[in-house]
Amino acid sequence: MKRFWRALALTLFAVALAAGCNDYNTSIQNPTGASILTLAPSGVVYGAPAFTLTVIASSANGFQTTTVVRWNGQKLVSTYVDTVTMTAAVPANLVAKIGTAYVDTYTPQSGTA
Repeated sequence: MKRFWRALALTLFAVALAAGCNDYNTSIQNPTGASILTLAPSGVVYGAPAFTLTVIASSANGFQTTTVVRWNGQKLVSTYVDTVTMTAAVPANLVAKIGTAYVDTYTPQSGTA
C-alpha cells in the first residue's frame, strides 16, 4: 500500500510540475491594445470591396509596434503608423453580409514579467 501512495504522490507532483506556471507567461489574454477613439471609415455598406481601416487610439501612449487590429476576433494585416494610429486591411469577404463588426486592438505579451 505504501508503494501505491508513493507512486500517486510522485505522479501528482509530475503533473503539477508539467501543468504549472512557466517563464513564458502563456496565460489566456484579453484584448490588450489601446482603447479606440475613432475608426475611419466608421461604417461600410455591405458588399463593399476591400478597404483600409484607420484606427485612432484614445491616448498618446496607445499602440505598440506589435499591436494588431482585430475584426470580430480575427487578426487583420495591420500596419503601425505611430503611437496613436494603426491601419488594417479589411478583405471584402468580411463585409459581404449585413451585420455589426467588433473592432479591437491586441498587443501580444512579451513573455517577460
